[in-house]
Amino acid sequence: MYEIDSDFDVIDKQNIFYSNFRKLNPQFRIDSSNVASSSEEIEYFEDFYSNLTPGMHEFLPDDFNFKRADVFSMQQIFADNWEAFCVDPYCSSFASDNAKQQVDKMLKCQDPSHGFALYQCSHCNKLFAVPFSCKSRICNSCAITYQKKLANNINHKLINCKHRHIVFTIPQQLRHYFLDFPQLLNCLFTAAEQSIAYFFHKRAPRKNLVPGSVLVLHTFGRDLKWNPHIHSLVTEGASSNLSNAPANDTWVNITHFDYEFFRKSFRKTLLDNLKTALKDLLDPFEFKKFKALVNFFYKNYKQGFYVRAKPFDGGSSSRAVSYLLRYFNRPPMAQSRILFYDGKFVVFYYQRHEDNMFVIEKIPVFEFIARIIIHLPQKHFKMIRYTGIYSSHKVALFDKLILKVKMSLFSLHKSLLYWANSIEVSFHYDPLLCPFCGSRISFSNIFVVNSS
Repeated sequence: MYEIDSDFDVIDKQNIFYSNFRKLNPQFRIDSSNVASSSEEIEYFEDFYSNLTPGMHEFLPDDFNFKRADVFSMQQIFADNWEAFCVDPYCSSFASDNAKQQVDKMLKCQDPSHGFALYQCSHCNKLFAVPFSCKSRICNSCAITYQKKLANNINHKLINCKHRHIVFTIPQQLRHYFLDFPQLLNCLFTAAEQSIAYFFHKRAPRKNLVPGSVLVLHTFGRDLKWNPHIHSLVTEGASSNLSNAPANDTWVNITHFDYEFFRKSFRKTLLDNLKTALKDLLDPFEFKKFKALVNFFYKNYKQGFYVRAKPFDGGSSSRAVSYLLRYFNRPPMAQSRILFYDGKFVVFYYQRHEDNMFVIEKIPVFEFIARIIIHLPQKHFKMIRYTGIYSSHKVALFDKLILKVKMSLFSLHKSLLYWANSIEVSFHYDPLLCPFCGSRISFSNIFVVNSS
C-alpha cells in the first residue's frame, strides 16, 4: 500500500516511486531465497554467467549449487526488450495481437501510475493507494491468485471419491503441427476424452458408465520448449445413474487402470482426429507426408503413445488439482529460476524429468521472450475442460452424488481469496489496518488512468 498526498489531482508517474512501493509492501516482493548474498558471491556468479558460453550445460544434482546473481523479474526483461522484439524482422512474427495485449497488461501490473483503488483511514484520514493487478496470463504475480481461485472452484465440483491423475503425451514429431495450427489442440482434448470414455465403456459395456474428468492443457516442459500434453484428473469409478432415479443410483468403483489400453487408445484416437483435421489444413504433398508419419507411429510405437496413469501420491484429489494447475494460466517458469540477465542474454536452470540432471541454459534475450509467448493460448481458447459427470450439460443428472467439499467450506475458501484476506493468510498481517495509527482503513474511490 502506498501513502499519497490528500490534495492530489493528477497521478504523476514521476512522483510515485514504484520501487518504494515494492519495499513498503512485502506481499509484492520477489522471492530472493536463492540469491547470492555476499559481495564476493555476487561478483563470482556475475563473472561466471557472463563468461558462460551460450547453450546447455548439464550438472549432477550433487554438483548443482548455483545461485542467482541478482533478483531478475519477467517484467523487467520484457520492459527492456519488448519494443525491440516487436520490430525485429524475425521475432515480430511471434508477437501476435493477443501476445501484445497480454504483455502490455503485465508491464502495467501493480504500477500505481496506471490506476489504483484509494483507501482512507477512519482515524487519521491518511490516504493509501492499492494499485491494480493485471490479470495477464504472462504475469507471475497474478497467476498465483488466479490458480488458487480456480483450484477452489474445481475442488468444489469434485465428488467424494478417489481420483486418478493421467497424463497424455505426444511424440516429438507431432508437436510442430499443434504449433502451426493451434486449433488442433482441440484434437488433443478430444482424444484424451475419448480414451477415458472408451476405457470405462470396455470395463462394463452394459452399465453405460459415466466417469468424471477434468482436463488441463500444458504446452511446455521445464526447458520452455513447445511440448503440448494433457493432464487429467479422473474419478476412480463411474456412475450409471442416467435417469437420476434413486433406484438406479449406482456407483461402480474402478481402481485398475490399464496402461497398455490407454496408450494404444490414445494413439489411435489422436491420429484419427489429426488425420481428419489436417486433410483440410495441409496441401496434398504435406498431407501425404503426415500419412506416412502415421504409418511410422503404428509400426514403431507398438505400445502406443506414452500415457502415465499412476495413483496420485497420498490419494489426495486436492493435491492433484494443485498439481494440475501448477503451470496453468501463468508464464512457463518461475522467476526464481532466472539466474542472470545482462540485457543481451538470459541464464536459467531446470531439472530434467528423465534423469534428474540439472541443466543451465544461456540463450539470447529475444529467444527467451519467444519461448515464453509461444505458450500464450489464442483468445477465448479453453485451456481447462470438464467431461462426463463434471460437464455442465450432465452435472444436473448426478446431483445425488456427494460432493467432496461442502458449500459452506467452498464459501469460506472463496472469501479467503479476497486480496486483503489472502495477504493476511500468506504474510500474517492485515493490509487494511493503518500502519500509522492502527485503525481500520476503508475503500474511498477508484482512479483509472486513460491510456489514450
